[in-house]
Amino acid sequence: SKGKFVEKILPDALQLIASNIRAGLTTERALIVSARPEFGPLELELKKASKRILTGTPIQDALAEIANRIQSKSLEKTIWLVNKGIGSGGQIADVLTQLSDDLREQNSLQDEIRANISIYIMLIFFAAAIGAPMMFGISSFIVQILSKQISGLQNIEVPVAQVSSRTPFAGLPQSNISPDFVLVFAELALLVTVIFASLTMGVINTGNEKNGFKYLPVLFIISFAAFFAIRLILSTMFKQLI
Repeated sequence: SKGKFVEKILPDALQLIASNIRAGLTTERALIVSARPEFGPLELELKKASKRILTGTPIQDALAEIANRIQSKSLEKTIWLVNKGIGSGGQIADVLTQLSDDLREQNSLQDEIRANISIYIMLIFFAAAIGAPMMFGISSFIVQILSKQISGLQNIEVPVAQVSSRTPFAGLPQSNISPDFVLVFAELALLVTVIFASLTMGVINTGNEKNGFKYLPVLFIISFAAFFAIRLILSTMFKQLI
């Protein structure tokens, strides 16, 4: 957006204006000379502010109108601080230089925070899209194999005379949990994991869990595709056990 763009170039613009003022230019002249094309929407606003100052508008009012047209909290705070500095009789160039340094440091911290947030989101995405499907896919397949093997052992008829406490699998209990139940449970657990992962990414990225729903369709497709792909691969590799 326009406000975000201005926030990025604002430190450079302030530094340039300060340099022009130190070079001996008047404030209004420094503003118009500093209005460069690379500053985008700020270029036009600086030229307008310069013209207003030339026509008699107080510099504080001319600068305040810039913040009214460009929606940016950083720009609004910066102009407020500049006007405070001017009102208290401070040197405009020094005020602008200090604000420029502070904004650069602030932007650097924000970039670092965004980088860390991106790493967290990638980890959560990987866990929900790859890690969880692998875990649920492998575990549900193992249950399917074990259930099949145990069922086969229970169907083996052993003469009563040969049955003893030492007979392998003698008296093996019948499991009440079917492989189909485990498969459905794994799918539901994966769905819950995907939903909560999406909400968590929304909170981390924007501070609002509702914004995480935009990740849900992609995460759902990838995770369930991985889940069934893993089961298919395992079924192909160990088809003799099924």
